[in-house]
Amino acid sequence: MYKYLVLIIMFMNTSLLMASDIDKKVNNLLTGMYELETWLDGDKVYEYPDVAGTLSIANGQIGFTLDNRINKNKTIKVIGWGNYIFNKDIFKYQYNDFKLLVISDGKQITNDKLPWEGYRVYELKLQEGVLLLSANNGNQTWKLDAKTLVYTDKEWGADKKFAQRIWKRIIKE
Repeated sequence: MYKYLVLIIMFMNTSLLMASDIDKKVNNLLTGMYELETWLDGDKVYEYPDVAGTLSIANGQIGFTLDNRINKNKTIKVIGWGNYIFNKDIFKYQYNDFKLLVISDGKQITNDKLPWEGYRVYELKLQEGVLLLSANNGNQTWKLDAKTLVYTDKEWGADKKFAQRIWKRIIKE
């Protein structure tokens, strides 16, 4: 009986260590600071200086900046920050504050409405050193490895078109 009890305890400790190891791998892939490299809208590809941005994910906080100068007569600037939570099965984040500034024809329009209410929840999967996040039936996905974060939205914006943002990891938290 004692042998079985020892085996059960060893199995439970090993399982807890493996779960802890997975959480650590997920956290290492998720957290960091990123710079926007490429912006794809449908079949059009944009890079700096037409688009620029930063994304920071660390210690339960998420924040980003975005400068969109694709249309030379209209500049769009976005700042958003909020919080995130993850465990072995899900990653979820929400914005607590969001600011949009549109400059067009010498006029400035501001909007501080959140892009959505509450948390956006992603299923989380770790596969061969790559972190995969999927939300809304796979319409929004994140793919993170040691060097990049690729955000894909199959139904982005009012037109519901394909969009992809490729972020380069610049700082490992």
